Amino acid sequence: MTADPLLDPTPPAHDATPRAALRRNDAFMRVWCAATVSVFGSFVTRIALPFVAILTLKAGPFDIAILRSPELIAALLVGLVAGAWVDRLRRRPVMIWADLGRALLLGSIPAAAVLGVLSLPQVFAVAAAAAVLTTFFDIADRAYLPTIMEREDLMRANGALTATSSAVEFIGFGIAGVLVNLLTAPIAILIDAVSFVFSALLLGSIRRPESPPPPSAGREPALHEITEGLRLVAHDPVLRGLVGGSMGLAAMWGIFGATWLLFVTETLLLSPAVVGVIAALGGFGSLFGALVAERVVARFGFGRVALVALLVAAVGKMS
Repeated sequence: MTADPLLDPTPPAHDATPRAALRRNDAFMRVWCAATVSVFGSFVTRIALPFVAILTLKAGPFDIAILRSPELIAALLVGLVAGAWVDRLRRRPVMIWADLGRALLLGSIPAAAVLGVLSLPQVFAVAAAAAVLTTFFDIADRAYLPTIMEREDLMRANGALTATSSAVEFIGFGIAGVLVNLLTAPIAILIDAVSFVFSALLLGSIRRPESPPPPSAGREPALHEITEGLRLVAHDPVLRGLVGGSMGLAAMWGIFGATWLLFVTETLLLSPAVVGVIAALGGFGSLFGALVAERVVARFGFGRVALVALLVAAVGKMS
């Protein structure tokens, strides 16, 4: 009898490559391939987009702060609405349209650069709109996976996706800096745009029918569901602490990100390729964390691990 992963105290090992049970699930493999391609492109853009602002458009610290803020704002504000909205829709079409939208948005940057009309307002607008679409995609993705996976395979599927993302982070950041050096930052972003097209095509090729969303009759209005969710977080000390800690860490990361790239580029005179290698080392840390997280949580408990992880991350950014 297969052990229930939610009850089995021995956590499954997570590899960046899905194991045989997952590989037999064609729908999951297409989702995994789509995620791998698009995540790689996204890590290229995480390096290339700030360099578009710094090297091409001569942005200053305030400009970089504006550029880095949409991701946090989208997660905090848009995420509240997106969760209730996605719950009323089929998830796969949301993911496909989010991919195509991001491809179009990011593709506008190299197109504008080639035409000589690229500007900081356009870069800001693209970053903000792409962050909104990413929020919708991520929420739909998390809700879609349980519809194509058996319950006993869901934990391994999530682990494979997390480990793959961490492995691609290590590779993507390292390659991103080299691409910026070779192609210029705006043209490097074209790779991310193409990756989203491939992701949309892979998701569109899934032939497994998706169950329709629950009927709206008898459901509370979306605004009421959002309010209830906020009330739940506010009154639960564990959830309140996790959300508060995550928000504080994200804000600190925003401050760090707004100054670090300018410092290493203008003060230390490091090339994009070197910056990419430094960022790739962070990706290696993410990969290691993804591989050992469940074992560490099983050994020390979720609360202790979460607290130590937040503290170590905060100290690392302050140093």
